[in-house]
Amino acid sequence: WTNIMFNVYNRNAGEAFSLRKPGLYVLTIAYLATPAVLWWAAKHWREGLATLRKHRLLACVVLVPLGFFGLLSFLKLVGLHWVLSFYPFAFALLALALPQRALKPVAWGMLAFVLVHALAIAGLYSTNLGTWKNFSRYPNIVRSWRTAQMLQQVQAPGVVLMANAWTPASIYAYTRGQYMPSFGVGDSHARQDDLIVDFAQYQGQTIRIIRTDVPLMSDYTPYFASTALLRFEQDGASFYAVEGKGFDYPAYKAGVLAEINRRYYRIPSWLPTGECAFCQRLCGANRCAP
Repeated sequence: WTNIMFNVYNRNAGEAFSLRKPGLYVLTIAYLATPAVLWWAAKHWREGLATLRKHRLLACVVLVPLGFFGLLSFLKLVGLHWVLSFYPFAFALLALALPQRALKPVAWGMLAFVLVHALAIAGLYSTNLGTWKNFSRYPNIVRSWRTAQMLQQVQAPGVVLMANAWTPASIYAYTRGQYMPSFGVGDSHARQDDLIVDFAQYQGQTIRIIRTDVPLMSDYTPYFASTALLRFEQDGASFYAVEGKGFDYPAYKAGVLAEINRRYYRIPSWLPTGECAFCQRLCGANRCAP
């Protein structure tokens, strides 16, 4: 039910109708198709309709999911990764629909579109960190490019390193070669900690939570015997670590894990409950009272 809770309930909380969202979805579909495909598809739309009728199963594999996402787009933004899985089948339909003489021009047009993006990416790679210093997201750029150097400054003997969210945690984990937990409630995305991390093992330990912005210390003081804010600098970007000594697991369980349960594990009563590692650690059952 983790998948159902995430995709049906948790990730859609607060979503509202907006015409901007389906507009962006249409632009996404057109962008992924490329201008060359759109041009030739418009010229040969009759052949396209005939191909859809002739290859109904292949057409369903394309039109049903993209149509479903289209309906969903009236409420929430549909990401690129949702639709990419179905594009190979769309291009198979295109190849069946277009006359033989059109296939080569379409292929050249798509190649040109790809090369424009490749040149843009090459241009980005030709820059250095100093080029981006005036951008508001510069600390996050440094985090991705100087990860090892940042971690070397923060780590210390006997200290457990954590992040404040899933994205930085995954970046740090990739560099360290080991999983890195996220401290705090987080959001509906990437609840991997709930499945594999037992925070009880950190009872009494010193933890440093790495952040690229200035933290609100009151978010951390209830869960440690003492806290301190450490400031570091890497390539001109400031980053921080909340150092908490004497981790208080019972307080964290009551203040953070209980809130996670309330927000993300309110499994509807009509759904049968299977194994839930998070709930088992929290209350010893597969469903905890909110």
